Amino acid sequence: MARADVLDLNLLRVFEALLRDKSVSAAAERLRLTQPAVSNALGRLRKLFDDPLFVRTRGGMEPTALALRLSDPIQQGLATIRAGVDQGMSFDAAMSDRTFTLIMNDVGEITFLPPLLRQLSLTAPAINLRVLELGREEYEDSLDSGTADLAIGRIRLADTFRSQLIHTSSYVALLSSDHPLVSSSRASTPSITGRDYLRARHVAVVPRGATGVVSR
Repeated sequence: MARADVLDLNLLRVFEALLRDKSVSAAAERLRLTQPAVSNALGRLRKLFDDPLFVRTRGGMEPTALALRLSDPIQQGLATIRAGVDQGMSFDAAMSDRTFTLIMNDVGEITFLPPLLRQLSLTAPAINLRVLELGREEYEDSLDSGTADLAIGRIRLADTFRSQLIHTSSYVALLSSDHPLVSSSRASTPSITGRDYLRARHVAVVPRGATGVVSR
């Protein structure tokens, strides 16, 4: 078994990438390394832990039982290191002219961007925001690669990402005033049951993936 004091941090990053991508080539692309470099790192990991760690299958590089046991400690350790580095870096919002990239959908843009832009105009006038609308399956890769700095939305990310609840909302059903479910009700404020809602015809709005730039 490997000793913690001889582990190379870069090897742990390769382990994390292989665990997520299940592919040497994909891990190399994520880490911006060559495939031989990742293969070499995997070879060193296998020697250190005396275990294959990742076995090639039709579905990709599957982790062994040992790799699965190591996954949480390694990912949590890397997350702690990244958080510590982030906290140690000085940042003066009032003087920064950095462009931050946010991921959110159209509802998020309507809800959060106006107050955020107003606050930035007062406390960080030179900061710019770039907004991306992506599919949920792209959130983790975009944040992990640095393509985006922050994601806002009704999403669930891996434990290696930090998250915080900032808003709660409720769903509302919109019906025409002469809709049968409304006109048949004798109540001054008509309501519908869950069964009525599911049986009714619906209009589904599916936002297209798009990129927008917010400027002030």
